[in-house]
Amino acid sequence: MQYAVWVWNRTGSRSLPGAAPIERATGVVPDLTNLHEWGCRVWVRVEDRRKLEPQADEGRFVGYSSASKG
Repeated sequence: MQYAVWVWNRTGSRSLPGAAPIERATGVVPDLTNLHEWGCRVWVRVEDRRKLEPQADEGRFVGYSSASKG
């Protein structure tokens, strides 16, 4: 649900032609370079792995964490 709201606030709508809701609220054009499709394949880096072990695990994108940046 949070991801749907995140996308909704950063994309245009008919009620606010020419600007996204977050752009109207902040005056800053949203950066959509990190926009990912819900459920797409991602690789998650895992700390403290040995040199010859895989450094990441495969997963599915389910939204952005509010606890971390990036």
